[in-house]
Amino acid sequence: MLDVSERAITHKLAEYLQYEFGSFYSVDCEFNRNFLLQGRSKKIHVLDDEIRELVNNKSPLEIINDLAYRELSVYPDIIVHKRGESVNLLVVEIKKSNNQLGSKFDSLKLKAYTDPSEANNLNYQYGLYINFDMNQFINHELTWYKEGRISSKF
Repeated sequence: MLDVSERAITHKLAEYLQYEFGSFYSVDCEFNRNFLLQGRSKKIHVLDDEIRELVNNKSPLEIINDLAYRELSVYPDIIVHKRGESVNLLVVEIKKSNNQLGSKFDSLKLKAYTDPSEANNLNYQYGLYINFDMNQFINHELTWYKEGRISSKF
């Protein structure tokens, strides 16, 4: 089995998704622009106590509703959305099973992407984490997110 990059896997999966969604939705890789804030990149807020060890306190700290959050610029692996509108259907984060970073940061991002609270405004209806099994390429881990939390795992 070839050990292709995550970007190569992401690109090919995005092509398949575009075929499935047709012309009704756009499918983009690493799309970082925020329609609601013209000219600005996508940012999420993650609770400081959940992210502190992962970002080494390098991101700006903000207090929202009496809770400490870190603001992070993000580049989702794949998004399914309507360009030029504030319709964000699906956000996908991908890791290969041989990636040393693990899934903790991706899980925090997916919770924030789908979080309907005041702390986050990207409002993706669904989030999906895919861990591709690079040994057999048949036993992939799928974790779905909705409303800022895990909704199901396969």
